[in-house]
Amino acid sequence: MIDSAVRNHKMLPLIVVLWIAVAALVALAASGGAQTSNEPSFEVATIKPSNPNAPGTGLNIQGQVGLNIQGRQFSTHNTTLNFLIQFAYGLNARQLAGGPAWLDTDKYDIVAKPEGDTSLTMRQLRPMVQKLLEDRFKLAYHREQRELSVYALVIGKDGSRLKKSESGPTVLPGLQIKGGRTVTISATNYPMIGLAAMLQMSYLDRPVVDHTGLVGGYDFDLSFSPDQASQPGALSDDPNAPPGLFTAIQEQLGLKLEAVRAPAEVLVVDHVEKPSEN
Repeated sequence: MIDSAVRNHKMLPLIVVLWIAVAALVALAASGGAQTSNEPSFEVATIKPSNPNAPGTGLNIQGQVGLNIQGRQFSTHNTTLNFLIQFAYGLNARQLAGGPAWLDTDKYDIVAKPEGDTSLTMRQLRPMVQKLLEDRFKLAYHREQRELSVYALVIGKDGSRLKKSESGPTVLPGLQIKGGRTVTISATNYPMIGLAAMLQMSYLDRPVVDHTGLVGGYDFDLSFSPDQASQPGALSDDPNAPPGLFTAIQEQLGLKLEAVRAPAEVLVVDHVEKPSEN
């Protein structure tokens, strides 16, 4: 049930993949997870069942789009609750367990605006969406460690090719993703836990655990063919296509994705309710 949202990620608009990746990465790279009194919340939020005949699935933030991705309105279209939970808590589909079957079948349209006039940043958005799900869907959960089939992100046999960032600890991690026949990722001051989060949420069918031992932020560029992203050794029909993710990450970053079983954090849904429309 839970796997379908990520397994079908290639069917989603690129903007969905972009929002998921940036939200997860900035959230994991930044400190904190629970909302504090200094963080904004949604002042107005409308949740309605989606039109069953409406095509597509999407997340969107209206407003300025820049390095930190800011906006004034958060909205979703035709999204399931399990997809929203993965987005809000930075999870791969395999890291979500429990809950009723409708988590993966009922779809919702959400329009939410934050209180006040300040811009909404991606760092603030994650705990705000968490609170929205907990308030309106009565989501209750606990976290536990389970042994899962994962990809371990490790340093390759010839050593890392990553460049330590000179931006300094006060500069927030930056990420730019360009899609199409080639996916190009440019990162500034980015931690390896952030890279693992982006890979597991946007391109791979299982969690990614950072086993590199590399600390701090790094500057790097990564280009690969999205058609070859999810499976090691996959080949493209286009001889001019860039390498798949598994090859690209070795050749360009000096890292490797190894399929192993290892402990990974799992969010277990203890209670959830269908929301009222307003």
